[in-house]
Amino acid sequence: MILRYDAYIHGMDSLRGQIEAIAYDSESLKGSVPEAIQVRNELIQADALFIRTVTKITQSEFPELALPENRVRFIGTASAAKDHVDETWLKSLGIEFSYAPGCNARAVAEYVISAILIWLSTKNRTQDRPLVGIFGAGHTGSATANLLKNLGFPVVLYDPPKERRDPSFKSCLLEEFQEAEIWSLHVPLLHSGQDPTYHLIDESMITNSPPQLLIQASRGGVVDERILWGLDRPDWICDVWEHEPNPHLRSLHRAKIATPHIAGYSVEAKARALKQIIGAFATFSNLQFTLLDNIKLLDYNGLNFSSTPLPGTLGEAISELHPILNYHQVFKKERTGAGHSISSEFLKVRNETPIRHELYALKCPKSWHDRYPELHLLGVGQE
Repeated sequence: MILRYDAYIHGMDSLRGQIEAIAYDSESLKGSVPEAIQVRNELIQADALFIRTVTKITQSEFPELALPENRVRFIGTASAAKDHVDETWLKSLGIEFSYAPGCNARAVAEYVISAILIWLSTKNRTQDRPLVGIFGAGHTGSATANLLKNLGFPVVLYDPPKERRDPSFKSCLLEEFQEAEIWSLHVPLLHSGQDPTYHLIDESMITNSPPQLLIQASRGGVVDERILWGLDRPDWICDVWEHEPNPHLRSLHRAKIATPHIAGYSVEAKARALKQIIGAFATFSNLQFTLLDNIKLLDYNGLNFSSTPLPGTLGEAISELHPILNYHQVFKKERTGAGHSISSEFLKVRNETPIRHELYALKCPKSWHDRYPELHLLGVGQE
């Protein structure tokens, strides 16, 4: 049995089992040029594909899957999102599909909390705990709400679709969400249906009751970015963009913190995603697989907080532990370089910047904990 996998799915070289696993370059798939068609024709000779969100599995993007010679019977995406895959079409072709819901919920929650604490620090509001409105109470929204509550932030969760599905969940009213000083978005991208989310945050939402801070770490297209271009409020921290990996320059310049879709990138999140799709594939194929020390394989060096001076604020401490500002600075430097396209630099920073650990996997000096007991509440260990 042959498995073809995206070369940027970390940890695949630790897979062991009754299968021949061969990497492919996801960038080579795009477009209708002969080279891309050739690669797609090679991929359909495999029994299974492991992809990422950068690969769209639709009839228009990957028509080769409908050819009679296609052998692919299983596709797994190593991501919590699945809006890049046409599940209905795959089902009509008899292809099993799996994804990894919730795999990066903790990572995204930590991104949001880091962004809020850093933002408060820049406003000299280090002791404030303003009301945060969470739009979407799924895996990620719920994880974000729980961590914020641990730090003493009041939180309201707005998710009417979840309330309809789950009688035990009570959504706040839209008016209650709009009263929050900070909005954080955690919804899938849906263009149709009962609850579409495309351009969910539009002109009427922003102008009627703008928040002080809008955090976009859900899916590109949930915010109509154009409405923000001419507005001073809200402050905007953005990780996902319309038309990525080629977002509009005005959107990039408008954001206080701009990162290239890395909120969910962590060593632990990637390990969880890989384990989930391998587990689904094992069930489908009735084969057994193992991963050898996957998290250790993804480890990186250079984290030595003992030699770092005691940060002056909690926001500064978090920025040492969570590299959100490092991503921002590297991305800003790359995207302003002469002779480079935004899309190539977007992907370069996303794929080549060292992957971070989640906070509970880190330790910092006792002096940091003495000054900022919130670190313990976030799961940070003590050296």
